[in-house]
Amino acid sequence: MGKRSLQASSEGIRKARQAFKRKGWTQENLASEVGLETRQPIWKFFSGKPVERQVFHEICQSLNINPEEIIQADENTQEQNIESIKISTALPSDYEKKIKSVLKDKTQHQCGTLRFLDVSRPLHLKDVYVDINVSEEISSHKWLKIESLQNLKPNLNLSQLNLSQLNRLEIKKSQQSGFDIAVKYPRIIVQGRPGSGKSAFLQAIAIYCSQGKLLADSIPILISLKTFAEKYEVYNQSLFDYILECLNNEINHLELNAILQDGRVLILLDGLDEVQESISKNIITEINSFTEKFYKCRFIITCRTAAQLYNFRYFVEVEIVDFSESQIVIFVYQWFLTVAQTSFAAAKTLAEQFIQKLQLSQNQQIHELTTTPLLLSIACLLFHTHGDFPRSRSEIYKQGLELLLIRWDESRGIERDELYRYFSLLDKIKLLSQIAKIYFTENQYYFTESRTQQLIANYLRQSYTSKNIEDTEALLLDSYAILKAIEAQHGLLVQRARGIYSFSHLTFQEYLTARDIVANVNSNSLDELVNYIHVQSWKEIFLLVAEMLPSADNLLILMKQQIDLIIATNPKLQSFINWVLQKSELIDVTSKTSTTNLYKTAIRAFYFTHGLPSEHPLAYNQDITLHLDCYLAANLPIKMSLDMALTHAFAISLAITPDVFHQRLRAMHLALDLKHLLADNDLLSDILYDLRSKLPNIDEDRQTLRLWWQLHGAVWIEKLRSIMIEDFQIGYNWEFNLKECKLIEQYWNACQLLLDCLNNASSNSSDNTCQSIKESLFLHQP
Repeated sequence: MGKRSLQASSEGIRKARQAFKRKGWTQENLASEVGLETRQPIWKFFSGKPVERQVFHEICQSLNINPEEIIQADENTQEQNIESIKISTALPSDYEKKIKSVLKDKTQHQCGTLRFLDVSRPLHLKDVYVDINVSEEISSHKWLKIESLQNLKPNLNLSQLNLSQLNRLEIKKSQQSGFDIAVKYPRIIVQGRPGSGKSAFLQAIAIYCSQGKLLADSIPILISLKTFAEKYEVYNQSLFDYILECLNNEINHLELNAILQDGRVLILLDGLDEVQESISKNIITEINSFTEKFYKCRFIITCRTAAQLYNFRYFVEVEIVDFSESQIVIFVYQWFLTVAQTSFAAAKTLAEQFIQKLQLSQNQQIHELTTTPLLLSIACLLFHTHGDFPRSRSEIYKQGLELLLIRWDESRGIERDELYRYFSLLDKIKLLSQIAKIYFTENQYYFTESRTQQLIANYLRQSYTSKNIEDTEALLLDSYAILKAIEAQHGLLVQRARGIYSFSHLTFQEYLTARDIVANVNSNSLDELVNYIHVQSWKEIFLLVAEMLPSADNLLILMKQQIDLIIATNPKLQSFINWVLQKSELIDVTSKTSTTNLYKTAIRAFYFTHGLPSEHPLAYNQDITLHLDCYLAANLPIKMSLDMALTHAFAISLAITPDVFHQRLRAMHLALDLKHLLADNDLLSDILYDLRSKLPNIDEDRQTLRLWWQLHGAVWIEKLRSIMIEDFQIGYNWEFNLKECKLIEQYWNACQLLLDCLNNASSNSSDNTCQSIKESLFLHQP
């Protein structure tokens, strides 16, 4: 029989406090969520004292943590666990020995080397890998986004930094080593920007785990989610069966099931963002089912930041942060020692020269961009070859491509075939840009050899005019040879499987796509581009184009017009936007404490999400609000605080059923206790007091309360809604259908993308255009 009360272990308290911190609540907020009249049980929970079993589980549910992972085991249970561990360790099963033997060599082969985009040979991971740092404060989380971004970088002077001083550099307290976080939590989602080192991190985890240096009791299995998704789409293959296939069926179904059930496997799922949007929900469902079935295993998932909307229960989200100054130094030193194959002394000298030049004011932008492994490796190659750096991210990609297209031949001294060597650098970039753009527009990251040959032939037929080539038809027939030349000479197109190609990195495909759009800006390419403003995979294209255009004003204006069109043909959405404006105008801005001139726009963004149904994924999202005015959260006007409290109370009431009414009744009383916000309005205070008084006494028995809510709950909720509408002008039932909910989400995401593009184009767009666009957000444009 289970104990009537439970208490958290010391480790459990630490996990619970971190979850509580991520929520941004007070203990009163948590008490309200759980349905407690006082916060005493909350205090006892965080103090490690026993609390009622039901209350313990409700607190865990509110904090999104697994209660079984934080419960303090009693002494008898601990002794039994110790004995079990002794038996398991002393007598390891045959299937565990077998799978470890099968996977050790496979893991080393699969994960033991890294390929840099600009290096012709694989490198041993141990020679070049630098452990990443992660933060549990995800920058995109509500209300914490601005604060968590303000202190990412340590204030160190790299020009005065010596390699011998590295051991004295400390990682910021808000950050943790990637390896530490892998040990700390059994289920993790690792988010990161493109090229931030997500895949290399999983490779390193797999290698060190297989060698017994990290999570020695676990058996690592690394899975590419994109490859699995392709199998799933064609064969409807389960994740379990795919793992069996990856192991070459060297262990059978029962053996794999047994070791998964025993929780001895570390499952590494790489690249959730690379799964096609059309089947992403299916893949997420499959992963959830797998993690629920084999809940004892450890899991790490990687995903590009804001790329996917997902819901993985009991997973801790962490975000890869920029390389610290010390990590940059370590990476640079290892790069010159390993890639450039220089001596220890020469590598040290080159690294210090690199760092000193990186600190020069003219290289400030490069310094900001060389904080991911991908961009830093390109910068190292550029420095090694030219001793200088470009100033922007798009310029890094441009010079990186030019370096690949020129230096590849020269460094290897290879004489190329007659067909391809007459291609100028511009020809090569234009051809690759067209290929990239066509496939990206078709949402294709992998493409067939035959189709790519046709694209090359089309380019030659339309564009090739060199006088050195007399027989153009011969070039068309030899498009296969040109494809092979691009692959062999530059490594930009890589054959992933027989007859299947891709760009060596998605970043290059995105850059080349953006370049093709910019090159054809006079051919309505921007008009075509803005049609994809609601497609998540095009986000990076918009950001690059905004940065690369000589003047981004036209693009920004077209984006704003396209955003307005999203809701232009829907009267209900137009009414909703008009309500947002009317509601925002009720807020007094004359006494605002904000220092920005976008205060009104930030208020409209606030009401845009607070007017949505509570079940909408964007309900209460304040990312754009904080983006526009980071001071608003700390200085929320009384009326906005009151509206936020009422929408919270209404959301609680909608979630109540007769069976849980006895648990939520206290929460309703607390949620409607708003005297502190209505001190100057006795009438509204009395109205809410009267509504609270209509709720039954909390001392009534459970059956009586259940019957009351069954008979009167719907009427009471409608009364609350009526008060909100009549007295506070909030809480309208807009009755959005699924299509309208999707349009609202597209509108919001497009506004966020437009703000990001405005930031990227700050140096190549007019101040008036930027200000005008920001001030017109969340307004109906007739």
